[in-house]
Amino acid sequence: MNDQNNKAPLNGGRPRRPLTKDDMARMNLGRRYWEVSLDVIPETMPYKGEVISYLAKLDRMIANGWGLFLWGPNATGKTALAAIVAKEAKRHGYTVFFIGASEYADSIIRRKPFDDVETIEERCKSVDMLVLDDLGKENRSESGFFIETELEELVRARSNNCKATVITSNMNRTEGQEVYKESMLDVMQATIHPVKVAGMNFRLDEKKQLDTALVG
Repeated sequence: MNDQNNKAPLNGGRPRRPLTKDDMARMNLGRRYWEVSLDVIPETMPYKGEVISYLAKLDRMIANGWGLFLWGPNATGKTALAAIVAKEAKRHGYTVFFIGASEYADSIIRRKPFDDVETIEERCKSVDMLVLDDLGKENRSESGFFIETELEELVRARSNNCKATVITSNMNRTEGQEVYKESMLDVMQATIHPVKVAGMNFRLDEKKQLDTALVG
């Protein structure tokens, strides 16, 4: 199924094209997020304006390696917002990869391939835009220091090479200080703009849709 969100471009730069299911599969984007769009977010949510502003300047954001840090409580739509940003970047011809922090940690340990050319680790470092989902939820029980070091190396490498990174997390900076080195948080602060995502429980809304569908 082709992506349906093909309205006029938010970003005035590169030509914009529809996405295919192959595009989104290569991005490693979960099927649930293939058709999600900004339309599902009420105008009253203050973070919506910040995301729209980022997308309106997408070429500049990616050229400078500037990203977003989407943080807030569970179920407020952080992953969906990250998916919306990722898809818009892909529509404009940028290379994009979407990965959970736990999946990234596992790919490092197991040296998982992305394709015949790159490992997942290499892909995460090379794409124009990386989405690192659920930072802070990676399994750290067996190799916590190693994973922390690898995550810092990833964030630092992308910052040094002007690669845009979008991160989602339940943690704010203060909470992040309890888990990660200050050096990693400083790199993030320089190139990744924090956006608090709160005020609406999307999973509860989806549950209501499911309940209605079952009753109907």
